[in-house]
Formats: sequence, structure tokens, C-alpha cells
Amino acid sequence: MLYAHELGLLPITTPAYSPESNGLAEAFVGTFKRDYLGDADLRDAETVLANLGGWVDDYNTQAPHSALGMRSPREYRAVALRAAFDAATASTATPHLPQEARSSSGPLSGYPPKIGVEAARATS
Repeated sequence: MLYAHELGLLPITTPAYSPESNGLAEAFVGTFKRDYLGDADLRDAETVLANLGGWVDDYNTQAPHSALGMRSPREYRAVALRAAFDAATASTATPHLPQEARSSSGPLSGYPPKIGVEAARATS
């Protein structure tokens, strides 16, 4: 009998006393069995292992998921990343105000000092 680590797999267990995590794992196993193992050639472990990578890839890149709005995880991730990128790059900063429109009160109200033609003429 082969163990997970001998097959290059990393066993992951759910935290103790966490029925939600176990429910998610059970739902995944049920969906995977229904969609990929129902009519698959399961004559031996080698055949199953040879097909497993393709099944997982299909599950993550092609198969629609009802929880993701009938999109594959790849499509859903692309839409979510695009929305996050668009939100992050949207300009939320206030535009630069000309010196005349700046507040005349506050700790930096006199900075930068207003320099106009009259001030320059007065010093020359």
C-alpha cells in the first residue's frame, strides 16, 4: 500500500472540532466522485493516479461551480483580481488645488508662501 507522501501528496487534516471544515471537505469529495469518478476507468491505482492531475486541473480551470456564479475557479479569480485591480487603481485622491483655493487656516496655511509678481518686484 502506498502512502500519501510516497505519492508526492501532502496530507492536510481539518482542525479538531471544526464540523464546517469537515463539511467542506466532504462536499468536495462528493462532487469530485460524482463528476470525475462516476464513469472513469478505475481498474487500478496507476490508472487513477495517471488521470488525477487532469481531473483536478479540470475541476479548477473548466468546471463551473454554483457557489462561484457558475464560473470555474480560474474565471472567478480572474474577475475578482480585475475588480480589485480596478478598485485599487481608481483615483480617489483629491486633485491638486491651485494655491488660491487652498485653506487659509490650519497648521500649514502659510506654506508654501505665496510668491507673486508684486512680491518679486518689491524685493528687486
